[in-house]
Amino acid sequence: IFLHGFVHSDPHPGNILVKRNKKGQCDIILLDHGLYATLKENFRVEYANLWLSILNRDRTAMRSHSKNLGIEGNAYGLFTCMIAGRTWDSIQRGIDREQFSKSEKKFMKQAFTGILPQVSEILQNVDPQMLLILKTNDLVRSIEHTLRAGTGMGSFCVMTQCCVKSVYNQKYTNSQTKIEKIKVSLAEFWALLKIRVYYMFLSFR
Repeated sequence: IFLHGFVHSDPHPGNILVKRNKKGQCDIILLDHGLYATLKENFRVEYANLWLSILNRDRTAMRSHSKNLGIEGNAYGLFTCMIAGRTWDSIQRGIDREQFSKSEKKFMKQAFTGILPQVSEILQNVDPQMLLILKTNDLVRSIEHTLRAGTGMGSFCVMTQCCVKSVYNQKYTNSQTKIEKIKVSLAEFWALLKIRVYYMFLSFR
C-alpha cells in the first residue's frame, strides 16, 4: 500500500493463492478481482504521512494530513483512531509502545454506539480510496489477531520504514538537480537508520 499503492480489500484465503514458482520463490495469485485498486500517488503519500504522524504522536501533522484526505477540524482525532484501530489515549501514548489490550478493546466496543453518527459523517467526507484501506486494515487486524501475529515491534518497524520510503521516493522524484537528489537520499538513509535504532531500543525495554 505505502510503496506501490496496491490495496486488496478482501485478502482472505479463499481469494488469494500462494504458489511456489520454478525459481523456488512464491507467487501471489489473486483469485477474486472485485475489491482491489491502485491508489493515486498523492493519496498514497498523504496516507503514508498520516501514519508517520500517528506513530510520531504529532497532532498538528495528524490534523494537516487528515484535512488533505478530506477530514476537516477536530474530526481528525476520531479519523486517526479509525485508521490505527486504537483509542486516542493509546495514540497519544504511542501505539508502538504498548500492545492492544483487552480493556482497550472493551472500551472501544462500548464507545462505538455513541460515536456512530460521527463515524458515518467521516465515511461520507473522506476520499473514497480510504474506504478500501479501512476495510483492508480491519481484515488484516482480524487475521493478525487470529494468528497472534503482528503484535510485536517488528511489524511497526517495517510499516514505518515503508512510510518513510514512500515519502522520500516522492521527494526524490520531485528533485530537480543531482545535488537535491543526493540530499534526499542521504536524508532517507538517516531517517531509516534512526528507525532501526529506535525499534531496536524498544525491543530491549
